[in-house]
Amino acid sequence: MPSNKIQNIHRIAEIKGLRATFEFNDGELREVDFAEMLKSYSTTADNAFKPLFDGDYFRTMQLNQEWGTIFWDNGIDLDPIVLFEKGKYIGKVTPLIKEQKMESNNPWQVSAFYGMKITMKPDEIVPPHFDVQYNEQQAILSVATGELLQGNISKRGLKLVREWTNLHRTKLLDNFKELQKKNPQLMKIEPLD
Repeated sequence: MPSNKIQNIHRIAEIKGLRATFEFNDGELREVDFAEMLKSYSTTADNAFKPLFDGDYFRTMQLNQEWGTIFWDNGIDLDPIVLFEKGKYIGKVTPLIKEQKMESNNPWQVSAFYGMKITMKPDEIVPPHFDVQYNEQQAILSVATGELLQGNISKRGLKLVREWTNLHRTKLLDNFKELQKKNPQLMKIEPLD
């Protein structure tokens, strides 16, 4: 069914063989099987699509974020609307909510963003660390490295919290030192923009 809205590719989610899964600007995930599509395109006079049949070359696919489509170094690019229409719907990405209210009655919460709550509590775990609650997932991450020490968190959540950690490592370390005091007063840390 033809789409009546403008579709752009937001990201390349996965490439397997001659199949690729794309996240479109509306959050839909669609898997495109390029094998048949490339066969029909490869009958063109210049046969510029021939290199794409090589799986290694096919995986060099890149995203042009300005145009919202994919391309290869040989100059081939494909219309994102065609890819959307030929793609098999496999799900929708749940959008992250940027703003998250801080719990005023939780003295251990130091930040909140994109549905994540960041807390720091006095405990026996070393090295310096903080807790992340994201939906039903809970994890403990190292302040120094962003390494996952315990628990689990989605790849997307982990990427965001590591970015936040890199921006606020000094403040996190100051808070960890504060936790060693008898009556710690933790500073609140800005959320990820």
